[in-house]
Amino acid sequence: VLDEPSVGLHPRDMDRVNSIMRRLKNAGNTLVVVEHDPQVMLSADRIIDMGPGSGAAGGSIVYDGPAQNIRSAQTLTGLYLSGRLCVDSPIGHVRPEQFHHWLTLKGASVSSSITTLSSIELTSS
Repeated sequence: VLDEPSVGLHPRDMDRVNSIMRRLKNAGNTLVVVEHDPQVMLSADRIIDMGPGSGAAGGSIVYDGPAQNIRSAQTLTGLYLSGRLCVDSPIGHVRPEQFHHWLTLKGASVSSSITTLSSIELTSS
């Protein structure tokens, strides 16, 4: 059982995670993966989609079938994976001239050996 193996990973690392899971499956193992990353979900043999919502609004099986068919399912997961629904970012709709406050970093320095930001003073303008 793997609980969201993609959390914290860079997207380029997901091919490696999927490859490892395929090798485990091909070696005769059964994998149960709880995941929200589309790349992982679509590489599965089978998807069991729980819903219809989250928390108390969920808990029912709303889709159980091959991963390649989830995009045509009339579930939230199917709608998002097919592109019929999408998550809009409010930042993408805000023009720079609409910002009234900026965060200014003064005296910031970066240590090149470990690439971390240190010694900062935060001011709002």
